[in-house]
Amino acid sequence: MEKNLPFNLPIADKAYNDYVIPFLAKLDDGNVFKNFITTILKISMYGFLIYGIYLSISGLFGDRGFFSSIDRYDGWQGIGAYVGGPIGALLSIVVSWLGYSLLKKRIEQLYAEPYDSLLNYLYKSLFPKLIIITGELAFLLVMSAGVFQLLATLLGTVIYRPLANLIPMLIEPLNGLPGMRGITRGMSYYNDAIGNYEYFFNSLSQAIMLIIMSFIILMFYYILVEIYKYAIKLIVNIIKFLPKFAIPLAIRNRTEN
Repeated sequence: MEKNLPFNLPIADKAYNDYVIPFLAKLDDGNVFKNFITTILKISMYGFLIYGIYLSISGLFGDRGFFSSIDRYDGWQGIGAYVGGPIGALLSIVVSWLGYSLLKKRIEQLYAEPYDSLLNYLYKSLFPKLIIITGELAFLLVMSAGVFQLLATLLGTVIYRPLANLIPMLIEPLNGLPGMRGITRGMSYYNDAIGNYEYFFNSLSQAIMLIIMSFIILMFYYILVEIYKYAIKLIVNIIKFLPKFAIPLAIRNRTEN
């Protein structure tokens, strides 16, 4: 046991060896930083699940809830909406669980990444993983929006899809990429999935377009990761070629006769 104080004090020595030394060791091997980062991400992971379940249930009721808004639909659309509401809520809970599962796996992979320094861990491991997570969540939500629209089209009624309103936040980073601004602008807001047999092919095309767009968005995010890695590699190589500045110092010995 290492001594903490110049004099013998067992309590201080024990606390020093049990807490201070292990904490410093975890700082040196990066576990403190890795645990902090993954803890924040785990909070987001559970938040996504809980918030998704909350939206799925709470949005059904209230003055502005799903059931209050279906009075404007007539015939089968109005009747079927009473089935489409619970179905949409249940499927949205499943989507929330899928998003939670994606986050869980990616966070575990991030924690398993090797650590040699904090800066390297941030730009080599954390930032690329965050881009991938954002892309996969965007893919999941846009895909689910397309599936909900497909169900609404086939059933000819209204399907409740509360999680679709989270999509604009996830696809916003794509606005700066060539060709994506018009696409993301058209996906800026989602109402409930509406199906009507009088406009069957129009609704079906919307559903198919959403499903196709989910894969395009996922590919864009994976391309974004490659662009990020290439930019980092380019910056590192430029830094390596920078000239090393040094101030030459000459020490002269003067011999006086």
